[in-house]
Amino acid sequence: MAITSSSLGLAKTSKRFAVAACGALALAALVAWRRARRARRWPPGSFGWPLIGQTLEFIKDPGAFQIAGHAKHGGTFKTSILFSPTVFVSPTEANAKLVFSKNSLGFPSTFKYVLGETSLSMVNDPMHKRIRTLNLRAFTDAQLDSYLPQLQELTAKHLSLWAAAGKRGQGQPCDLFFDIKLYAFEMAQAVLLGAEFPIEKTDRLMRLFNTTMGGLEAVIPLEIPGLLWHKAMSCRRQLVGEYQQLIDTRREQLRVVSKPTSMLDTMLTADDVNSDVELQDFCIAMMFAGHDTSLSTMQSVLYWLSKQPAVLAELRQEVLAEWDGSSQLTRETLGKVPKVRAFLQEVWRLTPPVPVSNRNLEEETMIDGYLVPKGWTVSFVAALVGQKVEQPSEFRMGRYLDPSGHFADQTFEPWIYGVFGGGTRMCLGYKFARDEMLVFMIQLLRHFSFTVASAQAVKFPFNYWRISGTFSRGL
Repeated sequence: MAITSSSLGLAKTSKRFAVAACGALALAALVAWRRARRARRWPPGSFGWPLIGQTLEFIKDPGAFQIAGHAKHGGTFKTSILFSPTVFVSPTEANAKLVFSKNSLGFPSTFKYVLGETSLSMVNDPMHKRIRTLNLRAFTDAQLDSYLPQLQELTAKHLSLWAAAGKRGQGQPCDLFFDIKLYAFEMAQAVLLGAEFPIEKTDRLMRLFNTTMGGLEAVIPLEIPGLLWHKAMSCRRQLVGEYQQLIDTRREQLRVVSKPTSMLDTMLTADDVNSDVELQDFCIAMMFAGHDTSLSTMQSVLYWLSKQPAVLAELRQEVLAEWDGSSQLTRETLGKVPKVRAFLQEVWRLTPPVPVSNRNLEEETMIDGYLVPKGWTVSFVAALVGQKVEQPSEFRMGRYLDPSGHFADQTFEPWIYGVFGGGTRMCLGYKFARDEMLVFMIQLLRHFSFTVASAQAVKFPFNYWRISGTFSRGL
């Protein structure tokens, strides 16, 4: 049988294909071998289920999950949380400095659609540096002092409302979560955004905001009607519309009265804010940072006060000695209650509202002798840092008082006290958060009594004690 030219061509083509296939297989085998070899240098641990990893176990109790992981693997370990390979590092000083030296936050990519693509927590340098510089204008000492009258007024208003509700309820305990949430939301709305709305509108905005923030917990980020993500994005669009109206109103008012009276005003009077989108994202991000963490801390403060009657009495005496109960609270007043400040610091140590700091690695990094690939998330746990003190399970406000009784601040030592993070990503509003809580505690201790009937530990997305109880005016 004659061999045709077409048969020869087909044979040559087949041979080339076979050679190419063998080459591709060899290359794939080499890549797989090198990856497997490098994987042997990764931290120990398991990625869990496909896609969701160990997310479900993590959100049940992040602290317990991390403690168990560290115990099982002898320290640093890997897993997968919220669609991202994640390494929980041992809470050592070296790891704290390493994590806080990184600038790229390790949030899931879906968070930017909730908080805003230009919000401070979602951007990296050089945009992060520019927006952080802009936002810092809202937290100068002079601006912080200007917020104190509003904090005092709104705190007095809501404490009185809670006491009146307790009287109507004849002292029967009730869940205080929504009352405290409304207070925290209205306070953030007034001080951060300069907005004063009727209670009905504030309540509506709070509900829109809560549903929007629910998107942070969405496991399936798809805009399909009925899914959590679809509801969150729908509410965000409505919220952005409301905030744009507020931005337009405040901008017009500042043309008449140029002095800024809120954090939003300081942004509106800046020369280098690029767009309304940045201002919208600022509103959402500041409300997120400034109200849910306050809600968490207030409830934890009430819980820890209720657990220690002797400490409660000691703090009351300090406030009674330093404030007459009616004059304007000032920076000087806040500095005269070192025990109250130390108490608050210890509450944050034992119950940090945001117990985990995340960073995204922009380059391959060695941590505790393990190779952690570029693009992975590294998590450092503030709650575990707080366990490094002597007898960590005990509440001791004396940890933050020096021998002469002055307040000893450890805010800037994140390897000892990691509540506000560290480095260029340290919480921008930590001073405002402290002022807010001190004003709340001083007025509470000076004018009101309360009982905590029950408390439930909440672990995710914020860490706090959810309480039921009653308030009454008088000591």
